[in-house]
Amino acid sequence: MSEGKYPALGFDPARGNVGTVRELASQMSDTATYAGEAHEVLVSVQQNKDV
Repeated sequence: MSEGKYPALGFDPARGNVGTVRELASQMSDTATYAGEAHEVLVSVQQNKDV
């Protein structure tokens, strides 16, 4: 995208590489899933329950 598409702003408000952002979002989603699973295990251990 070029700045010419947004003459009122004078800049591209959404510049960047879509593929890179998509990959980062996927990695963050995976990390959140793993963190949720770890939380469940830790709560289970705290409550002396089997996982």
